[in-house]
Amino acid sequence: VFWEDASTSKLNYAVVSGETGDIIQQPATLFTSFTSIEQPHCTVEGTNTYILFRGYDTKIDIHYAISQDGGETFSAPVRVTNDTIQEDAGTISVHNGTVYVAYLDMDSTLNLYLTKSTNGTSFTEPVRVNKTSGKTGDRMDMKIAADGSLLIGYSDKTTDDGGDLALARSIDGGSTFSYIYPSSSTYMYQRYPVLGIIANSLYVAW
Repeated sequence: VFWEDASTSKLNYAVVSGETGDIIQQPATLFTSFTSIEQPHCTVEGTNTYILFRGYDTKIDIHYAISQDGGETFSAPVRVTNDTIQEDAGTISVHNGTVYVAYLDMDSTLNLYLTKSTNGTSFTEPVRVNKTSGKTGDRMDMKIAADGSLLIGYSDKTTDDGGDLALARSIDGGSTFSYIYPSSSTYMYQRYPVLGIIANSLYVAW
């Protein structure tokens, strides 16, 4: 469990048993060298736990770290982005060791971007995910299917400023995307999508 302590602007975590609810690792603070940490998001692949966050050291960027021992220790944070924008709502997914990070630029371009790393330390040039530049909402979610397909849900404001639910799908590791609109456009304000995958089925709530 990871959370932002709003009173200290620090990142805290604890390890809790999924079976009994017992606390395995008492609450502790991570990465205290940062002046502030916001918007944590985590994922798990195998026995590895990945934590993504927006951190301020000399400037605001997205970083991630990994625990390979059940949360007892974490690697030093790796800088995912290194630019002049303020990234929002970052989310992380991992498939076969490749780390995928999606985030929103809500200050300048109003776009949704994806970057990835195959070695865990260097990330690719960000690729725009949303279909129409400058036409996306302020939240999104990302999941990876068993076959490696990337699925990113977001609010598409191309034809409706209230937002239409959109799913961007990539079968080539995030290089290109196709788009699905699973809900009728007659419903306004289709925002804050959440995705879940069970077996071969994708579930979408918004």
